Amino acid sequence: MEKSKESATRPTKQSTLLGFTFIREARTQPETGAGHSGSETESMQPDSSTDSLIQPAPASVNTTSEKRPSSPCASELENTDNKKIKRTFQAKWRKTRPWLKYENGKMFCDLCKKFDRKKSSSFVDGSTSFKLDTIVKHELSETHKVALAAEKAAKSSSTPIVQGIQSMNQAELEMYEKQFRTAFFVAKMDRPFTDYPPLCSLQTQNFKSCDLTKHHCSNNQCKTFVNYIAEIYKQQVSALAKNFFSLISDGSTDSAALEEEIYYVRVLDDNFEPCVKFLTFQTVEKGDAPGLTAAAVNAIQYELQLPEWENNLVVVCCDGASVNLGINKGFVRRLTQEHVPHCLGMHCTAHRLELAIKDSAKGLPYMQTVDEFLQSLYGTYHHSALMWSGLRESGRALDVSVLKPVCVWGTRWVQHRQRAVDVVMKDYAALATHLHQVSISNASDKAAKCKGLFKTITSLKFVLFLQAFQFFLTTCTALSVLLQKNTTGLEQLYVKVSSTIAKLQNYDVRKKLSDFTKSEITHNTEFRGIKLEDHKVRGDKADTLERVANDVSKLLAGTINCIKQRFEFGKDEMIKNFLIFNPKQWPVEEKVLSDFGNTELAALIVHYGKLLHDKRYDTDKIPNEWSSLLVELRVEYGLKKLESMSSLNLWPTVLRDEEKSTEYKNLLALVKIMLVIPVTSAEAERGFSWMNRVKSDFRSKLKTKILSDLMHVHMSKDSIVTFDPKPPVLLWWRGGKQRRRLVNRYGARHKDKQTDKAVSGELSDSTSSSDSESGTG
Repeated sequence: MEKSKESATRPTKQSTLLGFTFIREARTQPETGAGHSGSETESMQPDSSTDSLIQPAPASVNTTSEKRPSSPCASELENTDNKKIKRTFQAKWRKTRPWLKYENGKMFCDLCKKFDRKKSSSFVDGSTSFKLDTIVKHELSETHKVALAAEKAAKSSSTPIVQGIQSMNQAELEMYEKQFRTAFFVAKMDRPFTDYPPLCSLQTQNFKSCDLTKHHCSNNQCKTFVNYIAEIYKQQVSALAKNFFSLISDGSTDSAALEEEIYYVRVLDDNFEPCVKFLTFQTVEKGDAPGLTAAAVNAIQYELQLPEWENNLVVVCCDGASVNLGINKGFVRRLTQEHVPHCLGMHCTAHRLELAIKDSAKGLPYMQTVDEFLQSLYGTYHHSALMWSGLRESGRALDVSVLKPVCVWGTRWVQHRQRAVDVVMKDYAALATHLHQVSISNASDKAAKCKGLFKTITSLKFVLFLQAFQFFLTTCTALSVLLQKNTTGLEQLYVKVSSTIAKLQNYDVRKKLSDFTKSEITHNTEFRGIKLEDHKVRGDKADTLERVANDVSKLLAGTINCIKQRFEFGKDEMIKNFLIFNPKQWPVEEKVLSDFGNTELAALIVHYGKLLHDKRYDTDKIPNEWSSLLVELRVEYGLKKLESMSSLNLWPTVLRDEEKSTEYKNLLALVKIMLVIPVTSAEAERGFSWMNRVKSDFRSKLKTKILSDLMHVHMSKDSIVTFDPKPPVLLWWRGGKQRRRLVNRYGARHKDKQTDKAVSGELSDSTSSSDSESGTG
């Protein structure tokens, strides 16, 4: 045994007490265990010449009359032993050592118990030396390394991938891997399937060692390969959704005039970090609430393949259309009534902000004038190469690098409007100069249009309004960008909305415009060398400044009111209860900490009680686990560190802790629900942008299933270099309805029976002659 071998090599000192021999064992190196100090350890051990644990003293030693003051008496020895701290097994040792087990007061190594037949290690029968250095020595021993290698070899040889690939020879495997990698490239780069055969021919010409055009080289076969590649990604999404997931949906019309619904799921990955994964497209015959409900249920059942998906779905996030979030007959309402009673509906926060800005602009007529000017300016330079060339010439004359005007309605988000305003303010001089040149040119057919644009852009009110409007757009854009991110959490949502309202309230419009007028506009009412006039209303600069300040103040006040209405927290009361998991809101005083969040926690337990019970969680233990975990986290992290952490930083770390995830598993079920709650459906908007690029007018006949497969490949994190073709190759090899032909089916017959067996007999799932050239796998 390892422990005996180590003891035998250490120097010892003997002492006699009460007729027994005590051996003092000198330590050659300091111990790492807590509570042990000094250079020697005292223990009762047998002499090397006998197996007895207690050895009588030699006859020459008088054990009754001779006094040995240097030796402790029995009571003194007992007192000394009682002061020593007893070594125990530490659970933290198993965090990085899954093979280490603790049973019946002993430590075991699962790998050595399984593969060490000679039982040369003490960790086979159980070790009681609860020291970290003992575990490290065993971990570095040759016996353990051999057992670890044997375990890896056993796992690799038993996987379905290896078993399937073993039935193929190396030449076939290499050819299939190249073909699947080529199909992945076609889908990843949004290329048509017709590019697949030429790419196979190109690789065959460049690399003569493998002919990719001999078999499985057609448009239909590329489609089949992409389907099997996408199936691997679907299996990964389904595995992540087995605990809890949220559904994100949106609808649009594609190039074939079909109503398409796109679905994403928000799940926790292997590190318990929230992530958004594409699920599928669904064609909806009629875009009403029953049709949307049937499409969503079909998407979940068919794509996720979860038998009890009702116990996994917790939230549905979509835009605020009445067909989605209608109180009585909306899609979410029908879903909760017919399938998932505990499911909550979440109105996309990014859409809420856009609607708030749109509502606030309705009461300001000059906003429509500004939008019409920006859109007309975009059309003037976007659809005419001559006008765009003339603007660049004006920019070079002024030594300015000009930007092309931006479409105000490029997307529904406020960023496009901000970019359009920024371009006008940056290239103001070049735009005004060029518009003036075109307006006075009789030869141009755009003279009348440019004259109207020039009159607007040289208006003092327009310049002052755009200057104040820039701050408004910058503030709203910062909030919009945050709300479009998939990583945005609930606490970030409410904090950022409140801070945006405060910024808009504290903005002094008159002071900012007054400072801008003094610094940028001369006494001759010139701005960057361009003479400004108020063509409609006569008056001095002060009167114009006051009118603009009033308009902008109305815009700010209207936006603040609309944001408060759209983001009224009472509408999301149940979702707001999850804010108790935000560590920044936890009280400082420990007495108050133990009672914090009990009301909100009770509401969550009532709402999700049946769901948690069906998933075998004990809801009665959640309150005690909550109070205990709050105190434990305060002690572990400290007050300052917790105040700087967000929910997305703290709780994934807690969930990764095996000890905490076991001790507080009932409470952490609610934490998992909180982490998968989405605050935005902007990812669905981005998905439709990709769909419009792929399913263009030239590919309008793409079926919904193929479109979903292409989307899975496009959204994957794999690149051409990191993509592993072996899993889809195996899935295709084993999943075909017909047996596939051999690569060399039409080659010369092999006279050698062993060669024939190597080519065809070992391929247990080999192909047959019934497969067509296009491949029907």
